[in-house]
Amino acid sequence: LEVDCEYPGCTEAVVNRPFDKLITVRNTGDAPAEAVMLDDQPDPGLSFADGTSFPMDLGTIAPGQTITKTVRMIADQGGQFTNRVLVSSSTSGAQAENVCPIEVVDGLLAIMKVCEPQVANAGTEVSFVVTVTNSGRGPLENVMVRDDYPAGIEPTSQDAVTLGTLAPGESQQVIFTGMAEQPGTYTNTATAQADDGLQASANATTIVRVPILTVDKTGPATRFVGREATYTIKVTNTGDGVARDTVLTDPIPAGTKVVKI
Repeated sequence: LEVDCEYPGCTEAVVNRPFDKLITVRNTGDAPAEAVMLDDQPDPGLSFADGTSFPMDLGTIAPGQTITKTVRMIADQGGQFTNRVLVSSSTSGAQAENVCPIEVVDGLLAIMKVCEPQVANAGTEVSFVVTVTNSGRGPLENVMVRDDYPAGIEPTSQDAVTLGTLAPGESQQVIFTGMAEQPGTYTNTATAQADDGLQASANATTIVRVPILTVDKTGPATRFVGREATYTIKVTNTGDGVARDTVLTDPIPAGTKVVKI
């Protein structure tokens, strides 16, 4: 008796995806092998996905006859597996065994998030740039990423995006946007998930500040006609945000003119 096994069309398997194993039993002798039993002993982490049970009774195998059996297997974890197949005849004492090594790979979900800009003024838009990566060796399926906007940041885009399948080593970038409405420090969390319960999260912190402008003007209360009067104007930002594109306006009353600034 001889026994061989292989995985047709499969150089490696993927976690939680069924795959086929072909077992071939041959009677290489010149007499019938009776009461032949086939046994398959998968390593821990491998199991039969089609309900096949072993030992399996193959009956009598004539000289030169070949019997093939296809079983469907599944792995619930990644790694290198070596499962043994054994065949024996209880009447003739003939027996044989072989090993069927298989590598099972899995996807690995990773996520990174940054805020642009990290410091913003209230009333301006901020962007949350999220990168989702499959850093494993197997595909990731039904990948989705969601951004949980904190209070104080009003969403101006969608808060969830479906990415579909990520091949090994593939990355996809998603940009979520929001309006900074209230001053404060906000931590924003993005979460990616995929089939088989895979999940990963990343945070980014946004500081929202507010500029507060005050204007103080000093000068003489009275002045003789035809005489110059000097006025000093002081503009102060008492807030914690940058006041950009600031413009100072000082209306000139009728009967007066600007001599110099």
